[in-house]
Amino acid sequence: MIETQYPHGEDFPVVKVNTAFCEAEVSLYGGHLMSWIPTGQKPIFFMSEKSVFRKGKALRGGVPICWPWFGKHPSDPAQPSHGLARIGMWKLEEATENEEEVRLGLCFEAPELQLRATYHLVIQRDSLYAALATQYTGFEPLPYSAALHNYFAVSDNEHVAITGLEEAPFTEFAAEPAAHSEDPLVPTGPIDRIYHPVQADQLVTLHDPGWNRSLEIVRRGSSSCVVWNPGEAGAACMADLGAEQAHAFVAVEPTVVPAEGLTLRHGEEHVLAMGVKVVPVR
Repeated sequence: MIETQYPHGEDFPVVKVNTAFCEAEVSLYGGHLMSWIPTGQKPIFFMSEKSVFRKGKALRGGVPICWPWFGKHPSDPAQPSHGLARIGMWKLEEATENEEEVRLGLCFEAPELQLRATYHLVIQRDSLYAALATQYTGFEPLPYSAALHNYFAVSDNEHVAITGLEEAPFTEFAAEPAAHSEDPLVPTGPIDRIYHPVQADQLVTLHDPGWNRSLEIVRRGSSSCVVWNPGEAGAACMADLGAEQAHAFVAVEPTVVPAEGLTLRHGEEHVLAMGVKVVPVR
């Protein structure tokens, strides 16, 4: 069953999915995948208990869409951090289901930038595919960056490991990063890394022995990957998070960061996509 509900008020419609193989929720505010819970599993994504539904504010957790820029605007500091999409209203264009999968299609228009985004989600029993396609109709070359900012739910971020990034160079942006094991990476916060370049076919795996599973993440249209957790002190400074929730997630994000130097030209389309597969470990 797929239906639109309004648990946070009429300005914040939520598409709720309830099938034999999973439950999921997508907020049309932000085009934001808030939850995906395969039957018999712990939630795949973390959603903050303190997340606020308020126009102009991004939701905390799930999969925020950073678009059409990642981080600060390339030339206008007055523009919102991480773009327009995560604080704008998306339209639901497709919602279908069968015994094996659910398909959702959303779109977002930014006419002032001559940009249009479509976001397609395919949810199956143990896997999810998300594709963010950007079409540009302007005539002046447009710098472009984006991210699918996954907050993956974990049993404890100090007892999970990330593999697949060992050979990739990274820049650390945390002011006082915690000491980390590197092979494999144990993402104890604070950590705020941009790995670049990362090979397009590189499998990145989040191993969580506490929940007896691994999450395998593949990317398309991305030459970079972000790993982030603010740590307890950083999370305590966020009113919509709090220190007590810092250990409950790790962000592992397929990205197109500004350092990739991607520029959109008239008539071009760029697709940033990811696949997430849940692999039980016994």
